[in-house]
Amino acid sequence: MDINIVEKGSSINLDIASKNQSSDKQFYFGAGWDNPNGPVDLDIVCVLLTNGKLKQQKNLIYFGNRTVPGVQLSEDNTKGEGEGDDESIVISTSKIDDSIIALKLD
Repeated sequence: MDINIVEKGSSINLDIASKNQSSDKQFYFGAGWDNPNGPVDLDIVCVLLTNGKLKQQKNLIYFGNRTVPGVQLSEDNTKGEGEGDDESIVISTSKIDDSIIALKLD
């Protein structure tokens, strides 16, 4: 398995436009944080875009809407405590709706 570290402000092309069942690609995005001054609640979000726009509210993935076909957000970690990733998103390209041509993660 290849692992790529994506720095803040940079991007990676997931090539979801050419998705099909026979060439499913899976991606894992994780974030971890620790604050020496106490618990901090940060959230990962993912926006599924059609022609560069959010066309349906269900395509905004966040702690209140954690799953759509092909995208799954982990449980909401409200404290950032513990080792490793505090929150993560798993993407399976073959399961994403054909109208989605891009994803934006923050």
